[in-house]
Amino acid sequence: MGEASVSESGRRVRRAWWASPALRLQAALLAGLGLAFVAAPERPSYAGERDCVIEGDCTFRKPNLMIMVDYSSSMNEAFGESTRWATTVDAIVAMIDADNGFLADNLNVALMRFGHDPDPEGSGTTLLGDLSVPPIVDGQALDVHWYDLEGNGDYLECNGEAVKTAITELLPPACLDSPMGNGCSGIGTWTKGALDRTRTLIADSRALHGESIDDRLYLNLILTDGAWTGPDGSSQDPSEDPAITAADLYDIDEVPTYVVAVSTGANLTLAGQLAAAGGTVTAIDGSTPGALVQELQAIVAAIKSEIIEPECVGGMPRIMIILDASSSMLNVDGTGMTVPGESGWDQSREALAGTQSIFDIVAEGSETIEDLTQLGLLVFGSAGEELGIGEERVLVDYGPCMKDNFAWALDPWSSCLEPGCFDPYAGPPIEWTYRDGSAEAPFFDAPTFSHMPQCYPGSQSGHCGGSGTYTHRGLELASQNQMAYAEAAALPQAPYPAAPSTTYANILITDGDYGMFSTDAEVQNALEEMYARGITTYVLGFGEYQAFEAQLDQMQRWGSGDAITTAFTATDEAELQTRLTAILSEVEVDPCCGFNDCSVEPEPTTDEPDTQTSSSSSSSSSTGSGTGPSTGGSGSASGGDDETSGGGPLPADSTSGVAGQAVEEIGCACQSGGVDPRKAALWGLLLVGLRRRRHGARGRRSGARSGPTGR
Repeated sequence: MGEASVSESGRRVRRAWWASPALRLQAALLAGLGLAFVAAPERPSYAGERDCVIEGDCTFRKPNLMIMVDYSSSMNEAFGESTRWATTVDAIVAMIDADNGFLADNLNVALMRFGHDPDPEGSGTTLLGDLSVPPIVDGQALDVHWYDLEGNGDYLECNGEAVKTAITELLPPACLDSPMGNGCSGIGTWTKGALDRTRTLIADSRALHGESIDDRLYLNLILTDGAWTGPDGSSQDPSEDPAITAADLYDIDEVPTYVVAVSTGANLTLAGQLAAAGGTVTAIDGSTPGALVQELQAIVAAIKSEIIEPECVGGMPRIMIILDASSSMLNVDGTGMTVPGESGWDQSREALAGTQSIFDIVAEGSETIEDLTQLGLLVFGSAGEELGIGEERVLVDYGPCMKDNFAWALDPWSSCLEPGCFDPYAGPPIEWTYRDGSAEAPFFDAPTFSHMPQCYPGSQSGHCGGSGTYTHRGLELASQNQMAYAEAAALPQAPYPAAPSTTYANILITDGDYGMFSTDAEVQNALEEMYARGITTYVLGFGEYQAFEAQLDQMQRWGSGDAITTAFTATDEAELQTRLTAILSEVEVDPCCGFNDCSVEPEPTTDEPDTQTSSSSSSSSSTGSGTGPSTGGSGSASGGDDETSGGGPLPADSTSGVAGQAVEEIGCACQSGGVDPRKAALWGLLLVGLRRRRHGARGRRSGARSGPTGR
């Protein structure tokens, strides 16, 4: 390729800049900015055969990948302790098996071998000495297609085993005596013929399935060991340069071509020219058996992180927990919070982040809610007009793997620092210290703030008071935060991108009547405004809810557009967990996106250790005042709120929702099994021209379902 081709490649890069996050990664790497690529965690292995999740249940259309393998006679040459062909076969099998079969589960994979065609004007031409089944005919053999050619054209999904069987059962390429006496001959390397046929197959596939260029992503991967030839298997007529078709595929059809060179020296240079024309800048060097296996596994990691994960992240529902932080959540049976696990606050914390929490609910097959959704946590309490501040605050914004963050934020010991607090269960008065868990231990990456309802002497002896049930303030903050988050998550640099079709939902957990603090109009306006934007709010009354049951039902109707007429209710922790399970089972998730494993990486992180916060071992304060066990209790929360004129002021920015803070996060960072991060980084660099297409799966993802009747 000459200077003109390189220049044109540069123009293509600039043209697609904002359409391709992969291009931004490439540019950053080329500029020496030192961005680190970290592969997502490998999915756990499953016993027995995994169920194939069909495309109709996914939030994205599975890309079509054509693997084109050089079947020329020179592939019989020695390569390490084996041959190029045998090593290539092993590497392709390893690629299909990598990450528990991720590639075949999430892409439609086709396999083609190519040789040459000594009679391009005729049809049905086979090659002397070729004993493969099916044989090379007219220059190629299509061993596995994306779709059913003989039936109705349905895509052949999850066909990894078919690809493995096809490639492993083949005989090596023909090895006839070379006229020069220096190796095998018989089958040439007509690479352009393979690309020409693939381009026709792509056009036929799009026409058959009624797809435009933007509807489905197509990818080509060529593995070759040598210089290309013309159809006769030996000459190199410039008109048969495969870069011609590769450029057309990329520039016109928007199909990039990746090239893995099972060779060195001049042949690697030729492979690099082909890759440049195909929009992928340079070829991957598979010059040793170990490098070849590593490169193909890195392809899987790169496709996962640069193509599939962005689609899945955009399709993951975002769910905000809106938790009542009025002082009554601390009061139990005529006294304040004196026994761990008995208050409404402790029981809510256990249901939200304990041993059997919302994060652990099984949503699809063996996948849990925390692996298929992104959850956030917001609290509300006193309005505090006399102080000019309010208690509503986003403690944890939407994000993946946030169980530890929830547990720490709601742990009484997280906010108990001397001299204001020696023991969070000692009863009033207690002056809490609200902390930032990302600025100090446990040093979360995601902004995470601790909070407790105010606990000053209430109207009844031993009761905590100071925080009222200003429900509308919490709802209004949830609305403002969601809008800011959605705007930030739509930006190109957002690590957890969201799309206009992304589902948002709220779960409001409250233990008291808002009548003294919010008006019906304020609450109704906030709930209906969010529902009008497609956000359903599920209302869950907790504790002695009977006194305000009608109000709960009314909020539920406002929050669901009258689709749900009865609120969810619970009197204790066990019922609370049951109701939360019922609600979350009604939020549609994508079973195709179950590769995020929070059990491997409990909190999105970059390079520091993760917190050890759990339901049974809470983080202690910096003064070493002890740990606060959170054991489940059977006591019910008190129904009423205490108002007092007392109460310690919150931090000056406490009314801030820290809206859209998740865009500052790095992704869940965990090394994919056996893949050299440098190899994955290089493939991340080469993912050029790929546009992250966000498509709802044929009408899905229009919002959370209306859900069952609450009680």
